[in-house]
Amino acid sequence: RRCDGKALIAAGRAPAKDDAGNPFPFRAGSHFLYFVGRPLEGAYALLDEGRWTVFATPPDDDDALWHGESLALDALAGELGCDVRPLAELDAACAGAATLPSPDSATRLEQERLLGRALLGLAGSDVDLARAVIDVRTQQDAHALEELRAAAKATVAAHRAGMAGTRPGVREFEVRAD
Repeated sequence: RRCDGKALIAAGRAPAKDDAGNPFPFRAGSHFLYFVGRPLEGAYALLDEGRWTVFATPPDDDDALWHGESLALDALAGELGCDVRPLAELDAACAGAATLPSPDSATRLEQERLLGRALLGLAGSDVDLARAVIDVRTQQDAHALEELRAAAKATVAAHRAGMAGTRPGVREFEVRAD
């Protein structure tokens, strides 16, 4: 299946830190991680004419102090094996792109601004992109199949250990680790 034209994939943003009920760190969107391989908060990947370009925020001079070391965009490009441009250049590059709406509302609003259209669901080229991503991501090579089999074996072992450690009529809070 093909998705002709440009495709824009968002990494997303970290959840708010001021919410005590939200202890989770940033995790980039699954599609972004699949295609880019690195969690880059606020970044976008743009596929255009068969080439990926990642648009990311260049590190500030004081980022190391506040957030830890960050790669410069040219070093990041070397690591990723594709062009990496400043996020400020994305507006001019992504016109007419298909996208997959982010589940993160702030990122989805940014996608709408960038593309100049509402993302209330999948329509038009967004549907073609979704189908193409599904087709690509459901193909597994030999290494991926080996990893899936290993994960399944570990899951079976964990369930068997859990079943062996329980007795009928005993509740979770009554089980004690010895």
